[in-house]
Amino acid sequence: MKKGVMIVISIFLVFVGLTFMVQGKSIGDSDFDGIPDDKDKCPNSLFGEKIDKNGCDAFQFCKQFSCGTSCYYADFKNDEDGLAYDCSVVIVTKEGKYYPKCVPLNEHCGSKIPFMKVPEVNVSMIAVTGSESFFVTTLSGVPAGFGEINNSAYLSWCVDQVNYINTGQLYSARLYSSYDPDLGAKCAHCVDPDWPKVNYIINNKQGSSDDVQDAIWFFVNGGHWPIDPDAQAMINEANLFGQDFSPKKGQFMAIIVDIGNRNQLTIIEVDP
Repeated sequence: MKKGVMIVISIFLVFVGLTFMVQGKSIGDSDFDGIPDDKDKCPNSLFGEKIDKNGCDAFQFCKQFSCGTSCYYADFKNDEDGLAYDCSVVIVTKEGKYYPKCVPLNEHCGSKIPFMKVPEVNVSMIAVTGSESFFVTTLSGVPAGFGEINNSAYLSWCVDQVNYINTGQLYSARLYSSYDPDLGAKCAHCVDPDWPKVNYIINNKQGSSDDVQDAIWFFVNGGHWPIDPDAQAMINEANLFGQDFSPKKGQFMAIIVDIGNRNQLTIIEVDP
């Protein structure tokens, strides 16, 4: 075959895609992924990306899932044993608001937001003044099967300076993960775009417990700049490194403790 003819054929394929012959009929493959168009459920998969048997690349595959457990347990290409973690949830911003989005779990998509199962029933809590933290909160009435969330005492912190709780008083509370992509539907007043930065702070503490509390308040209580240099340093580091922070095993995640009735929100530190 002459060189000029080969070039013409190559150009033709670039514009019209590959072609399959099935029972004498010509079936196209417009996105060059090896799946004929009549069987391709994702006809516009990214060129060069790995695809599943339906012709979907990882982005198209993950996009179909709602954020939450269905996203975390999704199995791209059905090649996992047990629980799958091929997709993850990231927070994207648009016009000053933030939204969860199910995306492929890889180095291009930010840190994986850890999924932590919390009890979906009320538990009891009692907080006392702490030395290593603002409060020490003890939970009781926690059902079995929630790992590190159990009937134990936890380092805990205030979320706002306006509302109050009484130390030593027993309260009924609901628990929520600060990384729950459905947090807005479950507890609208618990939502804050700076939870990743707060999680960064509780894992990278400097100075005294008062400094840590002031740094937390900066992000969840209106941005009041503290006077202590250690608190300021934690805020600056959280702004630099905390936007996409997600705790790993051996670190701590902020679990929100909500006692309702416009009372003080608190957080406890739990190893995910």
